[in-house]
Amino acid sequence: MIYDVFQKIIMQKVQSKLGEDYLLSILKIPKNNGMVLSGLCVRKKGDSISPTVYLESYYQRFQEGESTDTLAADIVRLCTECRGSCPITPDLLDDFSRLRDRVAMRLIHTRSNEVLLQDTPSIPWLDLSIVFYLLLDRTPSGTMTVLIRSQHMELWHTDTEELHRLAAANTPRLLPPRLESMTQVLKDCGASLGFLAPENSFLKEEAGDSGSSQPSPASEPHDPTPLYVLTNSSGVDGACAMLYPDVLKNFAAYLKKDLIILPSSVHEVLLVPDQSCLSANQLTDMILQANEEVVSVQERLSDHAYRYCRQTDTVVCLPSCSCKSLS
Repeated sequence: MIYDVFQKIIMQKVQSKLGEDYLLSILKIPKNNGMVLSGLCVRKKGDSISPTVYLESYYQRFQEGESTDTLAADIVRLCTECRGSCPITPDLLDDFSRLRDRVAMRLIHTRSNEVLLQDTPSIPWLDLSIVFYLLLDRTPSGTMTVLIRSQHMELWHTDTEELHRLAAANTPRLLPPRLESMTQVLKDCGASLGFLAPENSFLKEEAGDSGSSQPSPASEPHDPTPLYVLTNSSGVDGACAMLYPDVLKNFAAYLKKDLIILPSSVHEVLLVPDQSCLSANQLTDMILQANEEVVSVQERLSDHAYRYCRQTDTVVCLPSCSCKSLS
């Protein structure tokens, strides 16, 4: 069964299960890096907010042998749970005063998202762009988010600078950074995909008697593998954790080395102590190969490495010489 036919059958079966009180439609929704996904919009009559269920993963399950009846029932259950637990009232998105502490940020690749960025407030950061979204709810089934567009700024009478200020304060609080060695990640991957470290003390600082801040000696890394994974507490859109205040600064001070930053995906970056073992071209080749063979198009962040410079507290594109301060 081709994908277009599958979508129509699923929509018909979901409609049959929900009844005439619901209006269903299939939307083409632009996502990261030019990807366009098919979303089944399920709106109950009279509601101004409706869940959208992306159908690509359901089609994959269908191809693996699950029936359309089972998949339709799963979608109905998900939408019913979402509607029953949703903390969002119809007028919430009109009232920016109630949304200010929900504004968060993520990183995307600028050149690959030129169309998306045309009506999306953003701040350039090297070859990437900081974009903003509302983190409305988090449940075991997923997160409810809304990408902030230019029309939202007009409705809320705000600007990009205010969104950035709010997101810079909110995102580390809502989604704290998580950093651990790749060795530990590989040990834990069978039990968890959240990259949750038992200790993240090297992200913190301990004030000395003089008032200066120093990393805690107890957090000194002893892992023989000099490769570390930086993400956030959810493991989703965690690459922007490298923008959090002092995260790179503290870790580089701890290792007493500059850091090579490998953009694994939009969800995490890999940190390597800069030991000049690999050239910028070799690092770029590694990233290009990973993007081509491992990382999906929608999750790709960049096609080259970066360096964090301790002396200047800046991030530099490799092999480019342009840099960006974290302060």
